[in-house]
Amino acid sequence: LTIDANKQVGYVGYGNHIYAVDLNTGSELWRFPNQAEKNLGFSAPPALTEDGQLVAGAYNKTLYSLDPQTGAQKWINQDATNRYYAGALALGQEIFAPNIDSNLYTVDNTGKLIWKFQTEDAIWSAPVTDGKVIYQSAMDHNIYALDPKTGKLIWKTGDLGGTIPSSPVLTPDGKLYVGTFNNEMLSVDATNGKVIWSTPTTGWVYGTPALDQGVLYFGDLEGTFYALDAATGQIKWPQQPGSTNYGEISGTPVVLGDTAYFGTRSGIVYAVDTATGAERWNSLQKPCCVNNGKTTLGKLYGPLQAMGDTIFITPMGNGPLIIAIDKDGNSKWSFTPAK
Repeated sequence: LTIDANKQVGYVGYGNHIYAVDLNTGSELWRFPNQAEKNLGFSAPPALTEDGQLVAGAYNKTLYSLDPQTGAQKWINQDATNRYYAGALALGQEIFAPNIDSNLYTVDNTGKLIWKFQTEDAIWSAPVTDGKVIYQSAMDHNIYALDPKTGKLIWKTGDLGGTIPSSPVLTPDGKLYVGTFNNEMLSVDATNGKVIWSTPTTGWVYGTPALDQGVLYFGDLEGTFYALDAATGQIKWPQQPGSTNYGEISGTPVVLGDTAYFGTRSGIVYAVDTATGAERWNSLQKPCCVNNGKTTLGKLYGPLQAMGDTIFITPMGNGPLIIAIDKDGNSKWSFTPAK
């Protein structure tokens, strides 16, 4: 899900379509394409550009530009040789689109290829930027720092010990925070790629952490949820990792006030106290998300997101594509595409 807070519209890519949804009511504004096409396939959040485009890569090796108001196609780029799995990044007049074929493709705002940079393995995550450097993590255990105009390598970290399936968090003071399949959360110096600290985790870290007031919040695939001091990497909560098992956590949490919210593969949303990690509630206790004692949410692989006091859930399954709840877990609306 990509949120345009100014227009209060959400854009979600799933299956054979991209949908534009009114985030106040949950009503569909448009879909692309109007009729499902074989082998199309969208799985990543579309990117909004500064000049008013919505860009999304698909499983058919094609990068699409759409009009965010109407869903009309503007242009396509077909330079990639494999599917687009991760979201793109828009910076100025350029669009940076990572592909499973191990290349980061950079096109201008008309879809023309400017440069591409090849990593040593597939890219599963969107790049991030401070406006001057592009940072791209890859499944080859590296993070790359690239010149956005030329694609020239500035530095790479070297082997960080495990595959990196998610985007790092980049801070204004030049730190990158990223999890790996080496059972670690890492802090990396964005100026040179050197590791500042590493903190062991119980399991693989799939999702991007949420950073709030100097604390990193994230989960791992063994079911532990963490709060780390971003400056030192020290675990803040008194309980030891693994003392509470939530099941597989792969998405990014969202933090509102003194509460962190996260979803699990089993289809449950949890709200925990940011100071202690104590559970405030879970969606099994809420009528919006349970029937006969069982969750009605699909698998929650993606990030939770918020606009104001509304939290948006994007389940993967046969039910709604977007569910909107308030901070206490009460249902506001849900969006299920009409067939």
